[in-house]
Amino acid sequence: MIRLVVADELSSNDPHGALIPDDIEVNVREFGPLDISKYDVEILIVANEYPERRATLPARTYMVRKKVANLLPGGLLSWVWILLATGEWQEFQT
Repeated sequence: MIRLVVADELSSNDPHGALIPDDIEVNVREFGPLDISKYDVEILIVANEYPERRATLPARTYMVRKKVANLLPGGLLSWVWILLATGEWQEFQT
């Protein structure tokens, strides 16, 4: 469900900026004894930067936060950070 939220909110009209849930990778990890955090859930989203995403980033971040909060149980302290960057991905097989 989180993949759908992120895909919906970060999709862009740019020819390469359209997203579907299969484009989204979710990594979950347990906090270890050396981790220092007061948060129960931390969501870091790294996405390619497009002008449309950059221009509307605060609104997109707000919507991801709001929709994900509705999916989580109550009483959790959480954050979401959307990091837009220039990136390139290539698949290969050896």
